[in-house]
Amino acid sequence: MFFWRKTWNNRLRNIFIVLLIFFPTLEVFIHIRQAIASGTAYYPDYCSFLSCNTVGVGHTLQSIYLWLLPLYMLFIFSNDCIWDFESGYVNLIQAKMGKKKYIIENLKKSFWGASGIICIGLLLNLLISHIVFFGAAGDKYDDELIINTFYRFEIEHKLLTNIIFILLCSFVLGMVSMASTMMSISIKNIKIVYGFIFTLWIALCLKKNSVVLLFQPHSEYYLDTLIPLFLEVVFLFGVICLIFYLKETKFEKKNI
Repeated sequence: MFFWRKTWNNRLRNIFIVLLIFFPTLEVFIHIRQAIASGTAYYPDYCSFLSCNTVGVGHTLQSIYLWLLPLYMLFIFSNDCIWDFESGYVNLIQAKMGKKKYIIENLKKSFWGASGIICIGLLLNLLISHIVFFGAAGDKYDDELIINTFYRFEIEHKLLTNIIFILLCSFVLGMVSMASTMMSISIKNIKIVYGFIFTLWIALCLKKNSVVLLFQPHSEYYLDTLIPLFLEVVFLFGVICLIFYLKETKFEKKNI
């Protein structure tokens, strides 16, 4: 609980957390405006933030949210580790609990905190979409065009599909946040950590099979694309986390 209190006791970080939770709900207002203009509204599940079905603004909100999430998580969960080192406070904490426990507790806070914030925000958006657009039946997809089994599943289980992709998004960003925290503990340089994580994430977003495809339900991409992409991202950030964890716990020279 000590590490959680350090995060929650910072007012600026609390503001960021609240903004991240409520930001996806902005999409609902765009859908309302869109429904008023067109005279029709999509199924509630097609109005979710991750579905990216707003007209006129493209994927602007999703880009602001998803493309920059690693930076938000670094600020909320990883800055403490660098501050602990710069202030010398890390020596006091590690003397009380040990280095491994210090690292593990920070990794747990980073993963579950990031995953929780994203999951709560996206589920809140989904809930509000169902309340606001209850009974709407607009459908931009051709339900009769059943391309494969996964597409059929998405069409027949719209709500469950949204929940699965929300959990997937939360897990992946939790992995990114955990790797970022582990780098912060090991490298202890805010410019290097922020620069590396942001560059790597943007590269994953811009490549042909973008990581963002993992977060978009009801799309034209199927399991043959999504599963390898998921494994690639989890492996990449898992390896980053493992390398720096071993550096700190197995190969780092002990202070005399």
